[in-house]
Amino acid sequence: MQQIPGTPSFHNGAIVQLGMWGSVGSASACCNACFLNSNCVYYSTDATANTCWVYFTSPSSPQESCTTTSCSRGVHDWDPTTSTDGKTYYQGNCMA
Repeated sequence: MQQIPGTPSFHNGAIVQLGMWGSVGSASACCNACFLNSNCVYYSTDATANTCWVYFTSPSSPQESCTTTSCSRGVHDWDPTTSTDGKTYYQGNCMA
């Protein structure tokens, strides 16, 4: 699990959308929800609320030149931001 400082800001018009959320037992369960699915860009957790949010590349997002079997829309370049919502953010498999 690679923690990032906050919601990532993506380059090249990448469109990321919330794909699933819910109660989980741990941050590692949230990690599994991300990495066991294709096109997962990042995920976040809130330990206080025991909640997980998983974000995926939108099918309408421009396709990047570097694609993989788990990232059919490509691996996205990004800039870090600082979390202001109390969540902890982690990098998914479709972030460069």
